[in-house]
Amino acid sequence: MRILIVEDDHELGQLLKDYLERLGHERVVHALNGHQALQELSDHSFDCAFVDLQLPDIGGLEILHTLKTHDPSLPVIIMSGYPTIERSIEAMRRGASDFLTKPFAFQDLVFALERALREREILLENVSLRLEKQARIELEKLNKQLEATLEEQKLLFSVSNELDQVSTSDSLYETIIRWGLKLSGAKRAGFYVIIPPGHEMVLVAESKNKSNTAHTFPQMITNRVFEKPPDTIFQVQMNRNILTLPSQIDVDTLMQTMIEHVCPQGCHCRCWNMDIRGEPFGFLISVYEQDLPDIPKANQRILDFLLKKAGLTLENLALYESLIANFYGILRSLVNALEAKDTYTGKHSERVTTVALKLARFMGCSHSEIESIKTMGYLHDIGKIGIPDTVLNKPGRLTPEEFELIKQHPIIGESIVKDLGLSEIDRSIIRHHHERWDGKGYPDGIGGTDIPLTTRIITVADAYDAMYTDRPYRKAMKLDRVKEELIRNSGTQFDPQIVEAFLEMLNLEKTQKGDRNDNDDR
Repeated sequence: MRILIVEDDHELGQLLKDYLERLGHERVVHALNGHQALQELSDHSFDCAFVDLQLPDIGGLEILHTLKTHDPSLPVIIMSGYPTIERSIEAMRRGASDFLTKPFAFQDLVFALERALREREILLENVSLRLEKQARIELEKLNKQLEATLEEQKLLFSVSNELDQVSTSDSLYETIIRWGLKLSGAKRAGFYVIIPPGHEMVLVAESKNKSNTAHTFPQMITNRVFEKPPDTIFQVQMNRNILTLPSQIDVDTLMQTMIEHVCPQGCHCRCWNMDIRGEPFGFLISVYEQDLPDIPKANQRILDFLLKKAGLTLENLALYESLIANFYGILRSLVNALEAKDTYTGKHSERVTTVALKLARFMGCSHSEIESIKTMGYLHDIGKIGIPDTVLNKPGRLTPEEFELIKQHPIIGESIVKDLGLSEIDRSIIRHHHERWDGKGYPDGIGGTDIPLTTRIITVADAYDAMYTDRPYRKAMKLDRVKEELIRNSGTQFDPQIVEAFLEMLNLEKTQKGDRNDNDDR
């Protein structure tokens, strides 16, 4: 059999050529680019072609069109390391016989070649009226196989894309549950994580109960398979908490234990394991109210892919969060070092963050907003690292030039954290905490709701701490005076709703504490 390989990767092309020659094919030609392939086509005839989608000179789809124009019966198999649904569909539409995603196994190459040859045989036989009906039937089967392949590729791309967008472990578990239900055909599903040293499993996510059954997943399962913890363990850092996971676990036995503990009477369950670094980390379990249905092989393959990639995603999240946590720790140490130079403003950022968090919770802010304040509140003044100490700690009034220098610290601060991949809201806490509600603040002069809510909360907490603590140029104000200043500047410097909520929170705290601290107003 005569085969043309069009692949600009010399090593991969030669590897495919050597392999096909060892299979006993008559002639195998490797072309490094489109022009060389077209020259070979003009000089020789071929029975099959493997074409890379991305070539340095002529696109793979254009080569495909030329090959099919030259010989409509020539099977062409497209190869790509960066597949998309659109490219797969376009290649099939233009007459490709199959689509191989790099890297692929030699077995996949052989299967694709067999299908292509069968397609060529059918097309050639179709010339004869005697085999026209059979050829039509075979072609329909091939079309259905291609449709099934495309549908499987589409689902794989969807799963991969969703996992690539995941940014937290919670959203990862929710993604596993959602796809687990869709692919397994189950009524309910839950995901358990192994807790060290491997004798307990904790439910971290489950689907909402849409069926009539009152079954709920147990929150914890105690596994008594092992009489003693395994000899070897490894650790993964997730959400800044260390999970120590057992090694050398009998996964099949453990999954059977899961089913025995979770599956309700009268129902049936299936279980799949998710590994990290080759060791069991957690289990997806699905519940069926009737007999176990047959899961299509394509869905089984996608389920395996889902859990394998989810394990890699979880490990990457852990590594990323560890790096970010360490970097935040360094930045907070810089802020602490900066504030330690000044006995007046020491721990200012910590106090501002504490007050802002209390206010955010009191106002019912979302989890993401609270997390943003918790992280960025400590860093809101980090830009002061770039301001001379003589200006920062000056006991008297600042000159206009010195004040202009001070006004640069939000910009300096944002430049320090710009490469952390922070959200616009996170960056705003650093850049805009000196903006005003009336738009007369700095550095950008924005106002109103153009300033994110988290930043407006930090602004009030920052002003409160500045007034309620000693400063180089004045003593701390009494609490009543601080409240008066907040009210006086409400609607100009501060968001009036936040001031109102802050004063309400202070009054509520005072009521809850009683009158024992009434005189503790400095």
